[in-house]
Amino acid sequence: MRENDGRKLGRQTLEELRIRAVQRVEAGESPETVIAALGFTRPRIYEWIAKYREGGVEALGPVLK
Repeated sequence: MRENDGRKLGRQTLEELRIRAVQRVEAGESPETVIAALGFTRPRIYEWIAKYREGGVEALGPVLK
C-alpha cells in the first residue's frame, strides 16, 4: 500500500477531499494541478467532476464499492 493511500482515511475525510478537489477545478484550477496536489488519478477526478455537475455536492457523498 502506498504511503498516501486513501484507504487509510476515514469516510468523512475522503468526502471532504472529493468536494475540495471538485471545487478547485470548478474555480478554474486545472484538473492536472489538483491531481498532482492531492494524489488522485485522472479518471477518478473526472468521475467526481461529472457526478458533481449532475447532482451537486450531495453526489460526492460517501462512495461505497
